[in-house]
Amino acid sequence: MIQYPEVAEIDGVEFRINTDYRVALQCMAISENAAISDLERSTAICILLFGMDVPVTQSAVDMAQKYLQCGKTTEEQLASNKDMDFEQDADFITASFMSDYHVDLSKAEMHWWQFVQLISGLTEHSILSKVRDIRNYNVHDLPDEKSKQRMRRAQQQVALKKKLSPDEQQALDEFEALFL
Repeated sequence: MIQYPEVAEIDGVEFRINTDYRVALQCMAISENAAISDLERSTAICILLFGMDVPVTQSAVDMAQKYLQCGKTTEEQLASNKDMDFEQDADFITASFMSDYHVDLSKAEMHWWQFVQLISGLTEHSILSKVRDIRNYNVHDLPDEKSKQRMRRAQQQVALKKKLSPDEQQALDEFEALFL
């Protein structure tokens, strides 16, 4: 049986990890939030994972990162193709867990690492797998222009949206306001 981590040792002190996958998803959203400083992100993530008593040191931040990456190194994470986003694909993930595993994620309690492993194990018939396949499909492998155009449209429909920094969002809002 797979043993998932429940405790993290930080600077010689053991801290219980809040292993609920929803907490890890909150941490992932915080890590991508450009509206707050690195210190605020680090503090929020460490407190969510390890509790209020954790000292927010580099060791704690490193341990949080290691936990959220399921023990993989940053290089291993960067090498994998970004073909899904937990936030943008939430509906696809929920539907896929229901269809493949008969698990209602709104009610399920699950360790973060198990959640990630189950995503990796989704069948090719799950909606998330199909969406990821479309995102990764090389249109040049298709035989004719009509098929290529159809695949490009499908890829546009399921493409991951670029997340804007606060400055980029403000510039976009100001630009759009010119047309109102």
